[in-house]
Amino acid sequence: MMTSNVKNDVKEELQRYLKEKEINALFVSIVEALLIEKPEEPIRFIFKFLLVRVIIHVAGVIKLLLSDMCSSLQDKFPSQLGALLEHNVSDQV
Repeated sequence: MMTSNVKNDVKEELQRYLKEKEINALFVSIVEALLIEKPEEPIRFIFKFLLVRVIIHVAGVIKLLLSDMCSSLQDKFPSQLGALLEHNVSDQV
């Protein structure tokens, strides 16, 4: 049987997790979107809602990775990368 202190510790740990991962805010966003849109198929709507968030997150990660890669390349090959970028820009103009 769990003591009162253990129950409180578990409860605090779970609340900390929900806050840290912004789970409450996510559910509020989902419910707000459902109430605004009132979709005929709410589960499908929730799936699409979450899918869009995942795609946005992945796009942000890709952008950071590409930025890091470009910085790394520029550090290693500054003149070559600069010439390549100038060549590509002048070709497009």
